[in-house]
Amino acid sequence: MSAPYDIQGSSLGEASAPGATPATVGARESGAVEPTAREPGTPASREHGDDQPGFTSLAQQLLRLKRELLTAQYRLEQQGTQLSLALSLPRFFLRDRAEPDRLRDLCKALTTGLRVQRVRLLGVDEAGLTPMVTTRPAPTQPLSPATIELLAAFPSGYCNDPTDERFAGLAGAVGLGRFLWSRVSLQPGHPPALLVAGFESSRTPVEVAFDSANVVLLDNLARQIGMHAANLALLKELEREKSELQALRSTLEQQVADRTAQVTETNEHLTSTFKELEDHNNLILADLEEAKQFQSRILSALPEHPGLSLAASYGPLDLVGGDVYNVSLIAPDVVRIFLADATGHGVQASLRTILIASEYERLKFTHADPQGLLEALNQRLVELFPDGSLMATASCLDIEVGAGQRRLRLADAGNPPIVRLSSGEALELSAPGTLLGVIPNAHFGVSEMALSAGDVVVVCSDGLVEAMNDDQRSYELDHDTARRLLRPGTDDDAQAFLGRLHADFKGFLQGNPLKDDLTVIVAHVR
Repeated sequence: MSAPYDIQGSSLGEASAPGATPATVGARESGAVEPTAREPGTPASREHGDDQPGFTSLAQQLLRLKRELLTAQYRLEQQGTQLSLALSLPRFFLRDRAEPDRLRDLCKALTTGLRVQRVRLLGVDEAGLTPMVTTRPAPTQPLSPATIELLAAFPSGYCNDPTDERFAGLAGAVGLGRFLWSRVSLQPGHPPALLVAGFESSRTPVEVAFDSANVVLLDNLARQIGMHAANLALLKELEREKSELQALRSTLEQQVADRTAQVTETNEHLTSTFKELEDHNNLILADLEEAKQFQSRILSALPEHPGLSLAASYGPLDLVGGDVYNVSLIAPDVVRIFLADATGHGVQASLRTILIASEYERLKFTHADPQGLLEALNQRLVELFPDGSLMATASCLDIEVGAGQRRLRLADAGNPPIVRLSSGEALELSAPGTLLGVIPNAHFGVSEMALSAGDVVVVCSDGLVEAMNDDQRSYELDHDTARRLLRPGTDDDAQAFLGRLHADFKGFLQGNPLKDDLTVIVAHVR
């Protein structure tokens, strides 16, 4: 394989005098040591001290001043070189230039600007050094462990003597005898390359030795090259993203146009469908409104009795609900109150209440006691729906308010207990029993309670006692409620008490919605 593509150039600084001894080598932290040489043309007699001492001292001062002048001139030229190269670097990183041409021209410019014989860019990996600027493929130069350790320890440095065992491996790999090196980042995200500038071994005796100032110059150039390379990579990435965004924009615009057409078509279809659903919903609402009116008509009117004030309220969770009640005067001094709560909500529950109300209406006068009435109603529901599809809770109580006789008899089928509020106290009353429509030939117990003038009896569905407020507490008809709602010693009636009960219940809910139908019947004993 051929050698790397090399660029010819002039020497860095002035050539050494004929017969001068080569300078020693050094790494980044060490400098070159120049030997003391005899000035060309100086008579040998002067070296032996044959002249006058004053003339010798003057000659030495002139030599020192000459060297200082040459050094100052060399430093000034270095600064000019650095500035000139720095100003020329951007033109090598224009985005329209191909990568091989860019690196080749960069090496040419560095060769001229640094006044060296060769400038090389080498890729560095575990296999060794691979030329990056070649006219044809070049082999990778392997690196010894010592050379790998050198590059790891010193990212930049200089070598003035290729025979020095510290630098022999690197000198052989780069093919130079006197050279500088520095790491340079040419591609973001990839390992830095090795930038090498110097002379072949044949030119070493006649070239000025490198020192740390030359390394600083090369380091600065390497950093600027890396900066321009990073900016170029960023620019290319931005242009690629711009191109992708433009393509994406075109795609999205087409998708938006297609989607808009689909949405327009869908909206037209939805508008038509919604109109049909709205018409259908209006029919359903009309039917439900009619069902609500029908259900309200099957709720009995409240009878009048001089010994008892009655009031009732019915609030379905939906337009129609599963609660049904009946209040009837079954004897001159006996008022029978019946409240049932069918399982479920809405239309299906309301249909069950129609059947329960119909069957109760047929049976309510056939039994003198409430437990016998519930047993007969339960048996009828079981016969009509043996699969248990019609279930309900219920309360049936008789309030007797004849002359000198005030008492209450209760049969219960799983409904909440009734509550008697009297003189600021609350007393619950319940009776054993199962749900209606479940067990054939079921028996229901009965409970009795004496009443006095001024007592208030509250019968309700579970919508009242199962409602929860923000504190997750349920409403209770307890002593505190009795003291808040009762008005002893006044001409109070059931309707006024029911109004206070609803206001108290509303305040308790704190705006929370009901979860079930709510029915309340109030009997105020006079």
